[in-house]
Amino acid sequence: MLALPSILLAEPLCVTRAEHDFNNDGLVDSLSILLTEGRRYHDRDMWEGAGEKYEGRFIVLVEVTGQTPVATNLNRLFYPQYETEQPMFFWCSKPWDIKFFDYNHDGRIDFNLSQYFSGVANRYRLFTVFPTGKVSELPLETGEDGFLGPKARVHSVETIAVTPDGFTCTYYSRCFGTNVRHWYRWVEANNSFVLAKHEREDWRSEPSDLSDR
Repeated sequence: MLALPSILLAEPLCVTRAEHDFNNDGLVDSLSILLTEGRRYHDRDMWEGAGEKYEGRFIVLVEVTGQTPVATNLNRLFYPQYETEQPMFFWCSKPWDIKFFDYNHDGRIDFNLSQYFSGVANRYRLFTVFPTGKVSELPLETGEDGFLGPKARVHSVETIAVTPDGFTCTYYSRCFGTNVRHWYRWVEANNSFVLAKHEREDWRSEPSDLSDR
């Protein structure tokens, strides 16, 4: 495969776009992730994060029908623990969609989004979309770094699954040499998810590839 050339952007480049009715008015709205500054290229370095990718500064753009579009700096949204804006990248070797759920059962739509963490896991965060188009994080009480979830070359997955009181996810742990499943519960009083329980799936001896789910 020929390497993709680096590109200086003349206008924002759409990484992915999904449609949903965010304010329940019966009209179709949209959420897009746009690369506003950076490049699309083929990373050929010998590491687990190599491949065709978008890299640079991104925004989440929510367009609610009849309202002014709302743009949010995604780099700062995904890495709020840092004072300075952190770099991000998204693989682009195949299309991927934002997966919408209601993780904390409050009636507002949410979605999961990930960044590369290692060869066996991605780092995820959950975000909620307000009827106004504002996007904010659904926080975890256990820390500022999000949570580990399935290895994937797409950046939003169906396998971050809704449960009656929160969500559950599975990832491969090199420490234990097996898959580990976590259950998170939403605590309204704390306005955050807490880790309710976790267990090892010792019957599995190698990472699950959930990149297409």
